[in-house]
Amino acid sequence: MKTESEVQKKNDFGESLSILIIDDEVEILSLFKTLFESRNFRVVVADQGDSAIKIARQENFSFVLADLKMPGIDGIQLIKLIQKHQPEAKIMVMTGYGKQVQQELEKIGIKDYIVKPIDFDNFFDKLKKMI
Repeated sequence: MKTESEVQKKNDFGESLSILIIDDEVEILSLFKTLFESRNFRVVVADQGDSAIKIARQENFSFVLADLKMPGIDGIQLIKLIQKHQPEAKIMVMTGYGKQVQQELEKIGIKDYIVKPIDFDNFFDKLKKMI
């Protein structure tokens, strides 16, 4: 029989997952953090690419949700570095550029992305297919 803490760690996808969310918009980070925590995910957020890379070197994540265009490090380079440190993690990209960046993302193995403003029904459908 599972303990109460093990049950609480389960999420809507039936398992305990940790997620790294990277975005330079504090409102987006707050929204996703609240959304995932309400579904019993362990959530870590980073508002800069450099801090996300440091976190990715220190902790393991099941899933990474990253904004593509942020100040500082280029989003494609950020994803490549995260892939290096988190080879098992599933990665989804958020972007306001949609089809304009699709080929770039496919070159680095990213097939799933969501376009801002975010359609959350579509987002969770994609997430369920990935995890």
